[in-house]
Amino acid sequence: MRIYAFVARDCYNRSGGSAGNFQPWFRLGKFSVSNTRNKFMAIGCDTYAVINGSRGTSYTTGCMSLCDSTRDVVEGSCSGIGCCETAIPRGVMDFEISVSSYYKHKKVWEFNPCSYAFVAEEGTYNFSTQDLQNFKGGHKMPRVLNWAIGDQNCSEAKKDLERYACMANSECHDSNNGPGYQCNCCKGYEGNPYLGCQLGCHFTWNYC
Repeated sequence: MRIYAFVARDCYNRSGGSAGNFQPWFRLGKFSVSNTRNKFMAIGCDTYAVINGSRGTSYTTGCMSLCDSTRDVVEGSCSGIGCCETAIPRGVMDFEISVSSYYKHKKVWEFNPCSYAFVAEEGTYNFSTQDLQNFKGGHKMPRVLNWAIGDQNCSEAKKDLERYACMANSECHDSNNGPGYQCNCCKGYEGNPYLGCQLGCHFTWNYC
């Protein structure tokens, strides 16, 4: 499941006074944030960003990004010079993002008045030097949530056949990122496993 969610920002004027600060939080009732499809990223040359959560997996992580000039920045690189990124753990159900600076951007204000931080779907953002002056991502970025059924694993769910969601010719798989389970068609079958899978036209054999 793909959604759009807010970007954190921390901006300053030429003299180091605050020109806007936004620290978003994100909470999920049933879905977890995909740890394999998303990255935590921060943009800026006077920037440190932290993400932490307590529901599902309890964690704190972050990264910092520093540079003195756009000459130091590598276009498209997110290795810590103008842009940094890090992974998030499995089972994340909520988080808060905080982003700040060491010197209130006074040393880099001419080309970088703001810091930004966000969780985004991997591959949807490519760092550009121009983002230091005017972040093209806007106020929201896409992120991917893991979809799963309920809060039971497969062995528990199969005990209640009236509520068990995997239909004919499908098999159950425990969610690898948080609670619940998912259904897939057996090999050789295709269709919707929650309605019932049919023998695929390209196969003459099948099994679960």
